[in-house]
Amino acid sequence: MDKYFPNSLKQEMIQEFLQLKQGKMSVAQYANHFEALSRYASAIVANEEDKVRRFEWGLDTDIRGRLLAVQLSTYAQMVDRALIVERELADSERIRNQRS
Repeated sequence: MDKYFPNSLKQEMIQEFLQLKQGKMSVAQYANHFEALSRYASAIVANEEDKVRRFEWGLDTDIRGRLLAVQLSTYAQMVDRALIVERELADSERIRNQRS
């Protein structure tokens, strides 16, 4: 792998991972991007708890705020719950727009 993937490129991918935020991506897009980049930063997400916290840290503040009260121990649970919250927020927004 080192032969075809220089260390400088790996360092760039690690930096991108460290700065990754959901932004305008959907939760599913963010999770895919997170997964792809986390391969280069295995030391940063060395265990399940680190992976959960890093993913949560990059989520949109509205979604993250609704997840703070919930203790999720696996990455899969975190992604699943974030998808549910995203859907709930979109539904609430749609209802608000229909009333306006």
